Amino acid sequence: MADPFHYANARPEFRYSDEMSPLTRIRVDGALTATYAPYEMQHHFLQPPVHEETLEFIRKETFLKKFLEKDIIDNEKLRELCWQGTYNNSLRASIWKIVLDYSPKLYSQRDYVLLCKKEEYNYLKQHIFSQEFDDKMLNTIRNDVKVCAAYNVVLFRMECVQESLTKCMLVYCVKNEIEYSPRMFCLLVPFYLVFISQFYPVDTDTFSTPAEEPHESIIEIVEADAYWCLSALVDKVPDIVRSESMGLNRMVSKIIEILSRFEPQLVGYMMNQGVDLDVLFKRWVTKLFLIDFPLNIVLRLWDALISELDGPSGLCMYLCSVLVIQFKDQLMMKNGTDITSFLSNMPAEHWSESDILMIFSHAYLLQMCATKQEPLPMKTPTLS
Repeated sequence: MADPFHYANARPEFRYSDEMSPLTRIRVDGALTATYAPYEMQHHFLQPPVHEETLEFIRKETFLKKFLEKDIIDNEKLRELCWQGTYNNSLRASIWKIVLDYSPKLYSQRDYVLLCKKEEYNYLKQHIFSQEFDDKMLNTIRNDVKVCAAYNVVLFRMECVQESLTKCMLVYCVKNEIEYSPRMFCLLVPFYLVFISQFYPVDTDTFSTPAEEPHESIIEIVEADAYWCLSALVDKVPDIVRSESMGLNRMVSKIIEILSRFEPQLVGYMMNQGVDLDVLFKRWVTKLFLIDFPLNIVLRLWDALISELDGPSGLCMYLCSVLVIQFKDQLMMKNGTDITSFLSNMPAEHWSESDILMIFSHAYLLQMCATKQEPLPMKTPTLS
């Protein structure tokens, strides 16, 4: 990553409008403050913490726990916390459920409502499996679930988990009368992984698990939670499960338009090299980055995407743009095949929280400037 110290005193000024929400101000103004602070002062939530950072983790975790136990959750504040992210997947699970309007904001109602939703899902599953359905679809899903072991996550190699994921995906497709595609299963994986962390120990960094498989009662709860939250997410962005939808094509065209406006030289170079930007961006959008990025990075990106009140599609377009711009220098030195290979396997394994904040900050800068038809106020730092 480029040395952020060079940009510490180069922070742009913005003219805030009355209609801009407090959360938007925090995202742009606050994120830039963290991004352009001296490097040695930043916290790296995605790397093993040292002693001082451990204390910060404990303080943040304690605050999140107390906040989630409030009688009534402040929706705007919760979205802010979701956007800020957490390394604790158990707390992340609680936040995601509430932000997606699956779990109630009233603390006293939470357990009862989730129990009712679990029973509703079980009834739906029993009804579907008692009827005739497409065996070919079931076998396709089952094979894709087994391939998921390629993510090198032990949890997804467990037979009980694979069967649970298969049933969950089948129920979703049959209930919504849509044709199954592998990209839909990709959207289920982060939910399942995060939600099972509430009941079953999953290492935050390595995603390793105990040798003993999770109990059947845990599987039932996680499967129902994952189903309802997948439904809530797709309701916000239905185009991501339809590969040739007009909405998806518009999103991809918008990403290329954003890049062409702010980095015309880069776009022109990639096109001359024969890079198919449509294919790349469709994969990023429909799978919300799951295939091309490490899981811990995906979960952190999803914190911000899920926090979007109007759905993640808007932020997703600007994230796609930024992820290309951040590596402009490297891309301009590669040929077409190498560019495609690089963008399909980005060097994100060692990104820290400050790197993620820089990407988010740049994405919101692009969004603000694109909306106001203004140029970027400064040259933004890039990742190395």
